[in-house]
Amino acid sequence: MNTFLGLGRKHVERHYRKTRNNFYLHLRRIKKELPVEKKEEEENKVTKMAIGVAGGFSVDCGKKYEYEEINSLVILPEFASIPLPNSDLPQMVKISIAAVLSADSAARLEEAAAMSGTWDGEKRAISRHAENLLQLDTGIKVPPRGWKCEMCEKTDNLWLNLTDRKSVV
Repeated sequence: MNTFLGLGRKHVERHYRKTRNNFYLHLRRIKKELPVEKKEEEENKVTKMAIGVAGGFSVDCGKKYEYEEINSLVILPEFASIPLPNSDLPQMVKISIAAVLSADSAARLEEAAAMSGTWDGEKRAISRHAENLLQLDTGIKVPPRGWKCEMCEKTDNLWLNLTDRKSVV
């Protein structure tokens, strides 16, 4: 176990013939769908045109899954499999296995790199109109909370006009 390569069975055999490395870590993840409870279905009924609030559309609706991880040490050429964890293994092998299991996968590293330039998971692109957007100095300061419509005093479903800073329903 001296490289971080993801290989299928026939490629493991070829890699073994080429390198004569005979210890491989077999990582297996089984995806299991969780049953949706009737009570949970009733709670998810939409009564309001909103997202992520009570009565609105749920952001985490849909099927839910759990993953079962089954790891084993495979010794080639016999494909002898030793289930993990195993206290009978030599300490160096245990350390190698722990290092591989604790390392971030390539997919996770790629996701972290992609998320580095985002806010709330969404990439923010600068509009071509943003640089020349004229904001009028109307003397209106937008408070951080306590917003209300300037015409009817409503406090929900407000829209803020970024040009003149007026909030309306």
